[in-house]
Amino acid sequence: MGNLLLNPNPGESIVKLGIKLFEIGANYRYEMINLMGVTVSVGKIENEISVDVSSIANGVYMVKIMKDDKPIDFKKLIIQK
Repeated sequence: MGNLLLNPNPGESIVKLGIKLFEIGANYRYEMINLMGVTVSVGKIENEISVDVSSIANGVYMVKIMKDDKPIDFKKLIIQK
């Protein structure tokens, strides 16, 4: 664990997601899940990406990253506008 980079946190409009130990050729993706277990955002990660969270409601979310469809890390993200 500890492979996910997430900033700023709390996020307001754009949040950057990154992977510390990025392996070339691996398939990475993220899921942003609210506290009710509903996925609110998903996407592919290639080293570092910017995610627009401006349309996501204020609250606490879990951001999970997967490598080749296996979870490798997660962190709490607070969205506060």
